[in-house]
Amino acid sequence: MNKLVVLAVACGCALGARAAKISSATLTAVFDDAEKGRFAHLVDRRGQEFVSPRNVDSPLWQVEACKAGAFTEKTTVRANQAKRYAAHATADGIELVWEDVDEAVAKAVATFLAKPGDPAIRCRITVTPKPGWALVETQFPRFAMNECLGTTPTDDAIVMG
Repeated sequence: MNKLVVLAVACGCALGARAAKISSATLTAVFDDAEKGRFAHLVDRRGQEFVSPRNVDSPLWQVEACKAGAFTEKTTVRANQAKRYAAHATADGIELVWEDVDEAVAKAVATFLAKPGDPAIRCRITVTPKPGWALVETQFPRFAMNECLGTTPTDDAIVMG
């Protein structure tokens, strides 16, 4: 039987001195402020950690952009390249904001929202390219998963998107 983990966080949220956190009855996600929103922890109610602590170079999002009209001139832009980053609590979740990200991205906003009774959260990212740039691909959310969830490494799976 495969284990299926869907990034589905709801209900409580908080902002700490070093991290934004959102929790449901089944999952807690912690975003590291020092690492510009990278997943610090993704833990289920049993204490199972899904994020690999060995991969510290896994930003929350990554986009591929190209110069407008020159689709062969591509660059990869990552959340950790932002000159400014902030996390804010909202009425039903959290919002993470990156500004002045490399030469291609002006701003990115990620929202993690939950509605009462919905077992999942809705993760959404809005990326605004700088003038003269176009977005080709967005990867969000991103994290390095632990090698094994439980005792059998062959029954692990994860869905992100």
